Amino acid sequence: MTLRFNFKEYGDEIGALAVLAEPHLDATAVAVLNAYSTDLRTIRDSRHFEDQTWEIPTSAPLKTTVSEGKYEPNNRRGSHHVQAHISTTWQIKPVRRPGAKSVAVQEFDLSGKASTRVEFHDVTTGNLIGLWKMEVGNPGAPGCHFHVGIGGEEDWPYFPSTLSVPRLPSFLFSAMSVTEFVLNELFQDDWPKTAAKPHGRGAEQWNPIQRKRLLSLLQWKYETVSAASKSSPWCDLKSEKPRRDLFVEDSTQLVRA
Repeated sequence: MTLRFNFKEYGDEIGALAVLAEPHLDATAVAVLNAYSTDLRTIRDSRHFEDQTWEIPTSAPLKTTVSEGKYEPNNRRGSHHVQAHISTTWQIKPVRRPGAKSVAVQEFDLSGKASTRVEFHDVTTGNLIGLWKMEVGNPGAPGCHFHVGIGGEEDWPYFPSTLSVPRLPSFLFSAMSVTEFVLNELFQDDWPKTAAKPHGRGAEQWNPIQRKRLLSLLQWKYETVSAASKSSPWCDLKSEKPRRDLFVEDSTQLVRA
């Protein structure tokens, strides 16, 4: 079963991050995010109810500013000057509402590939020094439904292209939430200060979207692990697939043990 999402929520997410993260994004980011948002609206308004590709291509990625060793916390400095390049490809399908031709399309299904790629580039040497992907699995995919894959394309000494594991469990999957994760990694001291601003700069819109989504996902994980089973809790979590409407219902309070 595939997942369903809300067009407006994803459009709002892009706009909120563009404002909130502006100090930490490259000058080209405005055009990249505008194109990404425009493409989503075009898919929504097209009235074509078939699979469509929504992406930030690898040839024109979303780039961060350069982290001059700020990936170390407490004002320490690492030896690399790092810039992240973020690209993403989702196959999505607008949802047709039966008997409602005049009603605006509101939701889309994830109908195929859903992968967000993060590259770390050392701007001093020009070398690619890190690569991973945050992905949503299809119904028959191995590993947790939401997972991180390392390498997979380069024949690195520790992760050759023929090795598809480990698929590390994750709970971040939209391109914008992955971008926040990257910013928090590259700017250990600076990003928390940016994200903590209670008013303006995108936070008022960003935080509720992320909180609602995380509550829904963590609630589903909690319920999966809590269910009685003869298998191990980890195997249950690895094999379980979320229901279609996980992210389009009103999220409930996270149940606490």
